[in-house]
Amino acid sequence: MMPGMLHPTSALAARPPLAARLAQFDALAPGSTTVVRTQSFAVAFTRTQPDTELRASTAGDESFALLLDTAAEVSAGGEALAVPARSVCLLPAGDSRIIAKSAGTIARIFALPCAIATQALNDEDYRTPLPGLRALPEAAPTAARNPRIFDVDQGEQHYFQTAKLMVSWSERTEPRDVSNMSPHSHDDFEQGSLVLAGSYVHHLRTPWAADLRTWQEDQHLACGPSLLVIPPRIIHTSQATGQLNILCDIFAPPREDFIRRGLVANAADYR
Repeated sequence: MMPGMLHPTSALAARPPLAARLAQFDALAPGSTTVVRTQSFAVAFTRTQPDTELRASTAGDESFALLLDTAAEVSAGGEALAVPARSVCLLPAGDSRIIAKSAGTIARIFALPCAIATQALNDEDYRTPLPGLRALPEAAPTAARNPRIFDVDQGEQHYFQTAKLMVSWSERTEPRDVSNMSPHSHDDFEQGSLVLAGSYVHHLRTPWAADLRTWQEDQHLACGPSLLVIPPRIIHTSQATGQLNILCDIFAPPREDFIRRGLVANAADYR
């Protein structure tokens, strides 16, 4: 197993400075859930069976449910809705209940603090908070009082936000052009890159510092369904290598640059 990689059955070593974490979900059993976290959000990835039931409770923050290839009955905010596959569902604060209709994949995303984060494979990484990260709003406005459903096959805007979270849904129907990559880094927030389908190679470069002992080799992490946690200042880009590839990037707090560019489908709800 390569450095920085997680497996649901593996013990975790202490994370070296600026190390990315890759949790792979290929071997996750039907009906099982794996949780991975950052300092600001947690992702619960579930391989569903018919009638798999997922419950959560958030005290004051909205959350997301990403339905890849199964429909579900979703109850939240005092409302019950039939949600089709290939949907991004925004859930209001409070109790939520999701019942899957078939075998498939559902990923839920929660702003922290949230009780589900204590179940994360990498919870130990955050026993001491990472310094210098952008903080979530302490008392952010909540726009959603009822569940909202976004069909990823409709419209051109595939970025969605809550008061504290932002998620994108990006699809490629062929391998990425290797002459058109996009290496970049972020100074003060972690990014989550969630592969829902297909295959990717995440290319990572750690900047050198004055202490040679902290230098790390470039990493080229091949993966299927997985979550990559990318720390600040790590140069990164993701290369789709399959024929149908779905990658969802997650940020907390929402990125103002994407909002200003008009990329976020529901940004008006928070202004």
